[in-house]
Amino acid sequence: MREEGDVRYLKASVIILSLLFCSVSSYAGSFKTAEEVYALCTTKQDSASYVAKASSCHGYVMGVTDHFAHSMTEKMKKYICLDHKITSQQMLKIFVKYVDENPKLMHHGAAGVVEYSVAEAFLCKD
Repeated sequence: MREEGDVRYLKASVIILSLLFCSVSSYAGSFKTAEEVYALCTTKQDSASYVAKASSCHGYVMGVTDHFAHSMTEKMKKYICLDHKITSQQMLKIFVKYVDENPKLMHHGAAGVVEYSVAEAFLCKD
């Protein structure tokens, strides 16, 4: 039974990695980098530009997440089980935590990194 779970996880990883590399490479040249969006999302509350930057972060991350959720193929839905009850604040925390844990992706396109953070956070349980 454990072997079946391993195969499922491997398939999910392949789908997620292909998603990451396809979307990251296509966005990297002309759109925001993960570092730029991360900077918006981690602006200190006492900053004069906090409201504008936090709003930009929220709009970006939620826009990408909404698009990702509604464009998932049936095959992807077998491996990525989105919880539609999650709040926008929780989604922002998922993105920030993911970038904190994967700083090597800072220079990649933000949309791909947001999608990858969502996909990894919501891998289906066996």
